Amino acid sequence: MSYLERLPYSDVVSKSKVITSASVNYLITRTPWQPGSAKAYHLRKVIVTTVAGSAVTGLGNTVTFWDQDLSSATPSTRGNASTGALLTINNATANLSGAAQTVVLGYNECPRIRFEAGVTAQATNINTAIMMELEMY
Repeated sequence: MSYLERLPYSDVVSKSKVITSASVNYLITRTPWQPGSAKAYHLRKVIVTTVAGSAVTGLGNTVTFWDQDLSSATPSTRGNASTGALLTINNATANLSGAAQTVVLGYNECPRIRFEAGVTAQATNINTAIMMELEMY
């Protein structure tokens, strides 16, 4: 999907988060879900980078994404980290300390996943940076 292949009246937004604790849920962004202003996100691009360090050198890394607003229980949740991830990205960390391994899913590689509550992620290793481009409509 190119930049011009967007839904009418949609906006493209970028969000990012650095995972500092392994196996902890992180809210990347909330979706405006309140009545009267409800919006949804579609995934357009994802970049996951894991920097190797003494604690994670050579270990595999799994990043899972699902639809949940961690700051409120009101919107419905779709998926979770263990059994219902909407998207899973595996990237092995580099074997050299200080080196980084990056996985990029571009416009034509991303599944068209709809996030209605928020985008939540969990990584199995620390030092994981997540950058996303989302289409809000």
